Amino acid sequence: MKLFEENFADDGLNNNVIADRLGIRPGYLSRLFRLQYGVSMMDSLYMLRIARSKELLLNPRLTIDEIAAHPGFVSGSALIKTFKKYEGVTPGVYRRLTADGQQ
Repeated sequence: MKLFEENFADDGLNNNVIADRLGIRPGYLSRLFRLQYGVSMMDSLYMLRIARSKELLLNPRLTIDEIAAHPGFVSGSALIKTFKKYEGVTPGVYRRLTADGQQ
């Protein structure tokens, strides 16, 4: 969904906002999205945000709060919580593991 991919960094983006922009009911949009992609819209949104966060974590000069702002997390703590839920490790641990692998 183009609208979704172009706006994933908007921290106000959610099912209701997208449904409103498309002129359909949020529940209907959620069902269509899950049928099409096999995951919920919010899971997909978080996965996009985490993928962008992983790219930014490769830059050791960026803080967690700075990284969180780019892909649309409302705070560094929101990034940490979501990252751990989906990746099983915190962004700091991920950063250290990827840095160790690059040496």
